[in-house]
Amino acid sequence: MLQGKERIATLRASDNLFTLGKLGAFRLHAFLPPPGMRVAVNSDAAPFVRDGKTAFARHITDVDPMIRSGDEVLVVDENDLLLATGQAKLCASELLAFEHGMGVDVRIGVGNA
Repeated sequence: MLQGKERIATLRASDNLFTLGKLGAFRLHAFLPPPGMRVAVNSDAAPFVRDGKTAFARHITDVDPMIRSGDEVLVVDENDLLLATGQAKLCASELLAFEHGMGVDVRIGVGNA
């Protein structure tokens, strides 16, 4: 789905799930109240995630309890500022419990937008 030339979301044929573009992430972030679809990271990780780097489990401070492994999520900082969008690699309880490994495979960081 596009708005003009900017991608909102893409339907992934392999599993019929949507992947979000930057515009789609901003729209969902504005529409869904916290903690909806959100994975929050600490201030140490925020600049890296904003630049599109992986959100590791040890930096995750809060999650939507409904998140399952494979879900498309919004990655935010502790003040709910949107940093990125990506795919959760663990379920909600694991994202909070694990101290090692990838939590969210970041697809798009919002940069300084």
